[in-house]
Amino acid sequence: MFPADELPMRDDLLAAQAAVDWAAAQIPLFQNAFLERNKDPYELFKERDPENGDYLIVARPREPLPLTFNAWAGAMINSIRSALDLLAAALAARNPVSPQSWRHLTVRGRRSSPSAYKRPAYERINR
Repeated sequence: MFPADELPMRDDLLAAQAAVDWAAAQIPLFQNAFLERNKDPYELFKERDPENGDYLIVARPREPLPLTFNAWAGAMINSIRSALDLLAAALAARNPVSPQSWRHLTVRGRRSSPSAYKRPAYERINR
């Protein structure tokens, strides 16, 4: 029996594995960058409560989280989605079904109504 890290991988799955490996390697880097940036994220202020005159301690973020963190997290998520897409295409090609765009994992934009997302449960075949 092979240990989990040494299982043989078929060539058609190597691209999917590479996408997962990249995302997995980014997680500790992202975590360290996030923790380093947020060592002292808040400023504390003493303010008077307008309702009863008591003092309140208010915490406010020193500065907003940089947008690069959003992009970095999005890239990791997209890499995992791509791996699933590559895996589905490889499995479809093995069985022999040609990969087509409707078989891929898609991200849809905002629609005006929830019914715009629904696909028909069947396709009509005209003979």
